[in-house]
Amino acid sequence: MDNIIIRKGRTEDAQDFSQLILLSTATFFPSVFTSSTEEVMRKIFQQSGNLFSFEHSYFIEVSGKIVGMVLGYNWEQKRREELHTGLLLVKYLKWSFFTRIFCLLKAQGIVRKVLKNEYYLSNIAVYPEFRALGVGTRLLSVIER
Repeated sequence: MDNIIIRKGRTEDAQDFSQLILLSTATFFPSVFTSSTEEVMRKIFQQSGNLFSFEHSYFIEVSGKIVGMVLGYNWEQKRREELHTGLLLVKYLKWSFFTRIFCLLKAQGIVRKVLKNEYYLSNIAVYPEFRALGVGTRLLSVIER
């Protein structure tokens, strides 16, 4: 593979982010966020100061095409941005937020607390046609640093 670039996420990566986040959570997110998962993730990704923001993502490109992404944050970011993330979910899910409240609370319980000085790897995904080529490993190396 030639021309490999790993870079921070940008707001214009929202479409790829929403598709890749669904690949990384094929059944989990749709069951929590309903059928509008892709649209909600696209909107939230473009907003700064939340746990699904472009600010917490890295993308890997091969010859100018996005082929994968990783999303993660540290304990301080989680503590600081958790409320804003919840408010954005209410904003974008609208009334369906209230019908999904128990699923959302259960999901919150699944994501363990991020302790002081820890980093949480939330999601990693690579488009199927680029799997088994070391792309995910390269993304993980960025997170480790």
